[in-house]
Parts: sequence; structure tokens; C-alpha cells
Amino acid sequence: ARKLFSEDERMQILKSAQRNNRASGISGILLYCEGNFMQLLEGTENRVLATFGIISKDPRHDGIRKIVTCETPERWMKGWEMAFCHCGSREELESVVNLATGLDRVEGLIDRGSAFRGILTGFVERNLR
Repeated sequence: ARKLFSEDERMQILKSAQRNNRASGISGILLYCEGNFMQLLEGTENRVLATFGIISKDPRHDGIRKIVTCETPERWMKGWEMAFCHCGSREELESVVNLATGLDRVEGLIDRGSAFRGILTGFVERNLR
């Protein structure tokens, strides 16, 4: 059975991510759905890889997978140390897909079509089964 994180646990993870990302110059989004997290990180390659390494060693998480790595000419979530979204129902899926204004704009900057949209919606749909 999947471990569900309480609201307090989710907020502890979010506050820790915001504090650490601010110190590292990282921006991103943390998405939670039915016991699973998905995170998008932005910043210099060295800092993003270092942050991913720290997350990978965090005992609160398991089954960590890197899905996509890409370079963009500008940040999508500049100014967000870590935005957060909890999706608990299919009705909230649209808000997840549109986590930040500019989703379509940033997808146009990389050669992947609608990869982010598919990844986000797929994540939520699998977890809401």
C-alpha cells in the first residue's frame, strides 16, 4: 500500500524545498497526488543535479525516477522557489495542467511538443485510479 502524506508532512516537505531551493537558486513545482510526488526543477545544471541527488537520498521518498531533462533559454517558473499543488480529484486536473501561466510557451521553447502536459496529466490520472 502507498504511504499517504498528511497535510503537515506535505507542508514540511514544501517548506524544506522552498528554503533549500532559495539557497541554491532553484525554482520549481511540487505536485502531490495520492501518496506520490512529482517535481519539476529549474536552474543551472550543476545545482539541479545536486538538488536531485539530495532528494534521491531523502528517506521519505522511494521509487524516484528522472523523467525528462532538457535545456530552455529561460526559466518557466522564475521567482518560485517551489510552487505546490495537491490534486485529489479528476475535477482538479485542469488546475494541475495549468500550474503556471506559460506552460504552452515553455513547451514551444523545447522540441518536445506537449510533453509536460502529457506527463502531468498522466501522473494525476494514474494516481487517481
